[in-house]
Amino acid sequence: MISVLKTFGKSISKTDHVGRQLNNEFADLVIWPNRRWPRMGVILEHEALVLDYRTFMSFRVKSGNLGFSKDLQFFRYAGQIDRPYLSEYFRENCDNPYALYHVMQSVHFSRPIKELTQFPPLSVAQLSLEKRRAAVERLIKNADVGDTVFSSSVGDSISSLIRREDRGQFSHCASYVGNGEMVDAGPNGVEVNSVHDYPTTTRLALYRLRQPLSNEQKENIAAFARKQAEDRCRYNYWGVIKLYLHRKIKLPIPRSVPSVNELLYSNEFKLVDFI
Repeated sequence: MISVLKTFGKSISKTDHVGRQLNNEFADLVIWPNRRWPRMGVILEHEALVLDYRTFMSFRVKSGNLGFSKDLQFFRYAGQIDRPYLSEYFRENCDNPYALYHVMQSVHFSRPIKELTQFPPLSVAQLSLEKRRAAVERLIKNADVGDTVFSSSVGDSISSLIRREDRGQFSHCASYVGNGEMVDAGPNGVEVNSVHDYPTTTRLALYRLRQPLSNEQKENIAAFARKQAEDRCRYNYWGVIKLYLHRKIKLPIPRSVPSVNELLYSNEFKLVDFI
């Protein structure tokens, strides 16, 4: 993370913030490049929305409440930041820290900050079995062949590890192939499973590609996915290990496919429904 913070200095110019209020007239980003407690935020009007990279929590800081940290630095971003759009984006996402991380990644890699991926709330009330079944039926009704169902398992150690190292809200994704069925890869290999079979502790989010698929493309996706299940393709444990080594200790290991959350951070998907 420190290397990411240092990289910002190459694309943005440092500004003098002594004696000035927190506003976007002189700076766009506020950074604490502290090795033990790195934080970074985007300035919105007279407050900053800050991401704590150690705990991965987001919080807002009002003008004048930043204190006198010697690590505190302000920067002007070389590109353009549409603050009205970002303000609305964070309002819709309830200041979701993954949404803020997505914006910071977009700034870091100079990607357009528009049409950003929406994220479901981090905290959702536990549903009764009856309401859970109704929510699953709703999700199936809204789903279309070729959609992707992202998921995370509360209390599962592997899911937690993947989400922590992948810097994302989900640890797994599956292709929806119709009739309430999905094709996904698990410890038993690639299988066809029903949406109804997920445990009640599993969070689900239905996403659809922004670029509409033709009927032929949908049929090809479903046929390919089902063929993988028929051939009993194995789960890619090595892919999880490579993700961990790449993210945790920065080993330059090439990966042929994006991770679960790299898919979401690509802005190619739009949120349709969630449980």
